[in-house]
Amino acid sequence: MQNPVMLLSNPRFWPLFWAQFLSSFNDNVLKNALVLLVVYQGVRVWGVEPAAIATVAPALLVLPYFMFSSIAGQLADKYPKSWMIQRVKLCELGLMVFAALGFLFNSPQILVITLFLIGTQATFLGPLKYSVLPEYLHESELVAGNALQEGGTNLSILFGTIAGGILIAMREPFDGTFLVAGVLVVLSVVGWWVTWRLPSVHAQAPDLPVNWNPITTTWRICADVMKQKGIWNAILGISWLWTFGFAFLSLMLPWVKDTLHGTEAIVTLFLAIFSIGVGVGSLICERVSFGRLELGLVPLGSLGVSLFTLDLAFASGYAATLAPTDGSLQGVTMLLSHPANWRLVGDLLLIAVFAGFFLVPLYTCLQTWAVPQERSRVIGANNIVNALMIVVYAPIQVYLLSQLTVAQIFVLLAVVNAVIAVYIYRLIPEFTLRFVSYLLTRVGYRLHVRGLENVPETGGALLVCNHITWIDWLFIGGALPRPVHFVMWAGFAKHPLMKALVRDAKIIPIYPSKEDPETLQRALDQIATDLGNGELVCVFPEGRFTPDGELCEFKPGMERMVARTPVPVIPMALKGLWGSYFSLIDGKGMRRPFRRGLWSSVELVIAEPVPPEQVKADYLRSIILNLIDNREPSAKAEISA
Repeated sequence: MQNPVMLLSNPRFWPLFWAQFLSSFNDNVLKNALVLLVVYQGVRVWGVEPAAIATVAPALLVLPYFMFSSIAGQLADKYPKSWMIQRVKLCELGLMVFAALGFLFNSPQILVITLFLIGTQATFLGPLKYSVLPEYLHESELVAGNALQEGGTNLSILFGTIAGGILIAMREPFDGTFLVAGVLVVLSVVGWWVTWRLPSVHAQAPDLPVNWNPITTTWRICADVMKQKGIWNAILGISWLWTFGFAFLSLMLPWVKDTLHGTEAIVTLFLAIFSIGVGVGSLICERVSFGRLELGLVPLGSLGVSLFTLDLAFASGYAATLAPTDGSLQGVTMLLSHPANWRLVGDLLLIAVFAGFFLVPLYTCLQTWAVPQERSRVIGANNIVNALMIVVYAPIQVYLLSQLTVAQIFVLLAVVNAVIAVYIYRLIPEFTLRFVSYLLTRVGYRLHVRGLENVPETGGALLVCNHITWIDWLFIGGALPRPVHFVMWAGFAKHPLMKALVRDAKIIPIYPSKEDPETLQRALDQIATDLGNGELVCVFPEGRFTPDGELCEFKPGMERMVARTPVPVIPMALKGLWGSYFSLIDGKGMRRPFRRGLWSSVELVIAEPVPPEQVKADYLRSIILNLIDNREPSAKAEISA
């Protein structure tokens, strides 16, 4: 597996990475310098209290995402994205000059207006930077590209936040406002220059008519995306996590100042830890998902976010007892001199790492599930919902701050995150099933896959595999990047251990014709429908678990399936599961847990597709038998009668 960091030297990726990095860096220099200027100097802006500015300022940055993302998505699909990025970055340069004037004339009002305008500029950049990735990168590079994009964005947030805090606090040899102004303008020039190194791409929908009415366009784009349930639910998941992150980061300043009695340096340290954590989590996500889309990491990410946010709330209560009581503020050295406060650092880091596990797969979902001609509008719809959730939540948090402590709000966020996560996973059972499959194949066992390239990226296909255990389908589902519909004996769903999983899985129940001919016919009709709709359907042609580890005879039912719906048939072999807890080695199976210990090796071998006209039960059995015996099937093997 290629090191994803190597993409940073690839001319197809690095100009986009640095253009986005510098934009995010500048945005956060501006935002943090403004917030620190207002909060720590006690400045009121148009009558708004300084503490509320810490929540209002980030909301102003994201409000334009709700207002203008629909138009931004249309323009990104209509015009070449590289051309659009260059123009958007030129607008950023003009706005940063305006922001520089706000700092030089010490005008918080100008800076607040600029913050909104910068958010507008970022709104038009958002659909471009995400939707152009599949045009610049190969599919095998897409997860790595998203991981680097998320990691780089969070590092730019980190460096921009640190720079904004350090520069605005300086007095000698130059005034801090002068330095902030200079950095904003210079880096905008560099960022604009970088965009001229972007590879040229063609417009995806050059004939698309642009609707400039943001209200009707926003409604239409969201309504269109809502019809695509998988994409819509992924957007809901991303939007909630962005709202959670907004809430969490905007609480950082009042939490440090009022609970921990800390200085601006502690705020900067904690923001640095959080930003590094998201970057690390994004890169870990790419490594543990082996370079492909792995939805099983999403539930793991949300679980980790809730658990460590809850622990942070409890830890901050004890940390408050260690804070100064004489009205002074403690610095980083004093805070970290108490070993108990390292728990805060660990919680912040792990919350961010698990957030990276959450975000990268969902963004990859949007890019791979959306058709290229609509990809930018899908990203635009995502930005609309993100911004809407944040804008709606911002006044709620202002109210919560007047009623609750920050630690209590942390508890509330952890609980709400868990409830929303459960709700989303009930809407998309595939998340939960992929999570179980991921734990099984990566933690309980060590699954190795050969021949994955033989599974088509799109289109219907019938998968046939040997049947060894109760959980063969979980191994197959966890190994393949596409969803799979499994044909199984209907009585399987009644087993107490499997009932909960099967209830939400894409299972097609089947009985032999002698037992229940109506269920059999319904199953055959459903198989034909799924194959015709371009889905993957998996059958176990032995019709039962192997009683002795040997391959049983194949039933001819698959021949009827492909005769009705001609699709390629892909033979597969599972190896290494005989003798495990879930096999029938003890007669009925599942009698001696951990009989082979943890991390035992399992292999899934996938052969080349067999054309539907060549499908015969004995022929497919011979191919799978060769796979089990480590012999590659011959492309010119004779077809058994």
